[in-house]
Amino acid sequence: ARPAVRGRLRARTERHSLDLSSPRKEMDALLLQDMFGDYFSFEELKALFSCFCSIDSSENGSIKRADFDSLRGPLLPHDDVLSIVFNLFDLSGGGAVDFTQFVQAHSVMMRGSKEQKIRYGYELLDSEDRGYIIPGDLLDVVRAGHRALALLGVEPALSPEAFVKEFFRRVSSDRKQSKISLEDMLLRLEKNLPFLSSFGVFRVATPEMHESTRTSFEAKKRSVFVGHIHWELVQHLMCGVYACAKRTSEVGVTMLSAQHFQDEQSMELRRFGSSSSKWGFITIAPAVFHEIRQYFGITLSNYQYSLGPIQTFGSLLFGNINTLCEVSSTGRSGSFFLASNDQRYFLKTLPHSEFTFFRRLLPDYQKHMMMNPNSLITRYYGLYTVSVGESGTLFDQYLQYNVVCMSNLFPVQYPVNEQYDLKGSTVGRHTDDITPEKAGKDLDFSRSIRIGVSRKAKLLEQLERDTKFLEDHNVCDYSLLVGIHFLDQGAACPNPTSYGADLSFFRTDYGGMISVDESELYFIGIIDCLTEYGLSKISERAFKSLLNFSERDMLSAQSPGRYRVRFMKFIESILE
Repeated sequence: ARPAVRGRLRARTERHSLDLSSPRKEMDALLLQDMFGDYFSFEELKALFSCFCSIDSSENGSIKRADFDSLRGPLLPHDDVLSIVFNLFDLSGGGAVDFTQFVQAHSVMMRGSKEQKIRYGYELLDSEDRGYIIPGDLLDVVRAGHRALALLGVEPALSPEAFVKEFFRRVSSDRKQSKISLEDMLLRLEKNLPFLSSFGVFRVATPEMHESTRTSFEAKKRSVFVGHIHWELVQHLMCGVYACAKRTSEVGVTMLSAQHFQDEQSMELRRFGSSSSKWGFITIAPAVFHEIRQYFGITLSNYQYSLGPIQTFGSLLFGNINTLCEVSSTGRSGSFFLASNDQRYFLKTLPHSEFTFFRRLLPDYQKHMMMNPNSLITRYYGLYTVSVGESGTLFDQYLQYNVVCMSNLFPVQYPVNEQYDLKGSTVGRHTDDITPEKAGKDLDFSRSIRIGVSRKAKLLEQLERDTKFLEDHNVCDYSLLVGIHFLDQGAACPNPTSYGADLSFFRTDYGGMISVDESELYFIGIIDCLTEYGLSKISERAFKSLLNFSERDMLSAQSPGRYRVRFMKFIESILE
């Protein structure tokens, strides 16, 4: 058993306790807000409470190691890994986790500073409370992770022993490289994060992996945690994306044919534990999306590293379990969003209508993007179907998720201070309580985008091409997403190397376009490009026209031709 984690974590846990002998009862809202209000909103605390209750099979207000068996799956496939993850939460080392400890652990893993995370992970590895860690402390964790990766078809470049030896060579200040102190971790960990987080899967980390790891480590995000409502989906999605991307690269395609746009590669994902659920994974047109990713400079290793399970196991070395992250935005159709841990990619569930439409659109979409490297239309990098059902019944019942992977328009290095979703419509186009994470709309936009005459002309020219493509394919209701980062006068700009090779003319200034007075950075793209103007939109326009007859031409729902003309007129009016 691991001894208690030292310092304020333990002390704070011991000062506060919740009576959860009946954990389904209402939470003590005031106590929770007092303890964790700096880390989580009350809605987030409720989600954590629901998660805690789902794991607490005995309903006695505490989670035992045996309760974690219900979480067994692709990311937690065997007892050794389950025990390591349980230890992340068992702050007292007593073999039972109450809700206070559960939230306290999440407060560090999800919202802690870089130093807090390093200290937390170090104390977990220092299992004998020596004040330093030795190779054996790491080796058990690495062996457990490598066993799990092997079950997923991942073949590390380094053995556990070789990886641990290299870990100590890079981090230890000890002459014999036989122990690592906390000071070593704090001083030397960051520059070695890409290699260490790759868990020995890669011998050499790329610059993109370095940025990915740094972002993942420092971000204060909403990871999908163990027991989360989407925990099983996220596990299988990450493993399916990794496996299918690898399979596609191994096959190799020299020239796309019409058949490649119709291809589907399916696989049944391995079952773990006693679950009777069957998970299936299908990647749509894998060769096509492989070519699109290559065209925009997305390598196989970087794509797998951001979206696959490698970082999840690597993060165990630092007292964490990184998976995909929740994104607060929810689509009109009930779609939900996930983000890669490094925030480079979004994964969005699609309603069936948009999924089938995109499949029809894909040949022309691929052609348009290849012919227009400056295109502002969303870059889609993968299309998948994940299904789950109970086997052994008379009629197998399956739940199906259609998921598209797309690039994140906003570079993580530059936090967006304001963002706007613009359509050129005025009816109902207002947002209450705008925040940096919550986009304003047309009626909230009272500024201009100051990019200069030359860039304005090029931007309008590309928008003409992109919106003509959308009109020709009967697409409507798209938006221009505008993110604005305020540059501090006199402050040095972060290193732009991650974006220096981007093909787009409109992403050459640190991933965006800098204003003429160099006070603002703009990130601009067309989003929501998969809404077809069909019966649903025609009916919506007819109904809303009756309610807003005098403003019917300013409704969002318009025919593609009318929509494009109004959209372009509005965008031209806000550019300077």
